[in-house]
Amino acid sequence: MARVPDATAVGDALTRVFGGGLTIGSLEPIQPWAIARVHIDSTGEEVPASVIVKWLRQNEAGFRTDPAQLANERFALEFVTQTGLDLGPGLHGHDGDIGWITDWEMAGFGNALIDAAALWVPGSMWMTVQEPDAELDDVYRTALAVGVDAADDDAVFGRHLAAACLAIAIDRAQRLPQLDQRPPGHHSRVQMIAALDAAARVATRRGTFADLAGWVADATGALRRRWPDADVEVPDAYTRRE
Repeated sequence: MARVPDATAVGDALTRVFGGGLTIGSLEPIQPWAIARVHIDSTGEEVPASVIVKWLRQNEAGFRTDPAQLANERFALEFVTQTGLDLGPGLHGHDGDIGWITDWEMAGFGNALIDAAALWVPGSMWMTVQEPDAELDDVYRTALAVGVDAADDDAVFGRHLAAACLAIAIDRAQRLPQLDQRPPGHHSRVQMIAALDAAARVATRRGTFADLAGWVADATGALRRRWPDADVEVPDAYTRRE
């Protein structure tokens, strides 16, 4: 199992990446993974104030040095930040100039867009959601970019958002056998179709994961044929599931 090394070893590794004149200020392990946010003391212009580093275990087959695998590992770390909030409607809002957020019990380090996917794909409470308009999209991305530089890149943000939405929807599809046993007309069936539809739509509009989005759309069509009772007009946004 990979482990986070000491600061000296981390400093040596990052020096090879960025060059000399670099010392480690502190390490923040991101449990339970072999990942840490490394704060760097440096005068170099090309050296960031902090980086997220993941350590991979050795593999005799060379899998951990394969360029495609390393690209996937890097992709997964792009949007790692302090998160774990539930951004679903009813759990955040404002009263004049005072804003509030509730539901902190899962707060920690994670992928910010897995949380943000609730703005595009309905969660367990809602039948459908209203996709953020351009203004809200810009506000969210501007705030995220304060700590995650990649949020400023349209292509990178779009690909990660689509990946998060598809991952959430496909994970929920594990419940299909359970939903198949429910009586015709049950709201959970309509909600499942709405969630899969929404995820495929995000990927299509962002121009990424075309094959996976097509598979999700095909699966949605198959569910509509299997559950004619769920092939109904989509409820208004933020209609609560019964």
